[in-house]
Amino acid sequence: MLDAGADVNEVIKKFGTPLETIAATFTFSDVDLEPFYDVLLARPDLDLLQQSIDGRTVLANLRKWSGGRGELVIRAEQTLSDRGIPVPAPEH
Repeated sequence: MLDAGADVNEVIKKFGTPLETIAATFTFSDVDLEPFYDVLLARPDLDLLQQSIDGRTVLANLRKWSGGRGELVIRAEQTLSDRGIPVPAPEH
């Protein structure tokens, strides 16, 4: 779908971006979702710092779920670092 033009950064009011939607599915572990993370985090157009649901950035929402998505948070922060984008400090 992404190769056909689906927007990896589209925010759906109730669910957020595709990455947030997947991350919020706690029935599956990070290990189960890793192939999906790989695809989404590899997208050069993925914007982890855009505003999403509840007025927070995508990264902030992922951090909010870090108890269940710690590996994803690490990978998201590493993606930003690899792209030369400063990783913002966690919100308190």
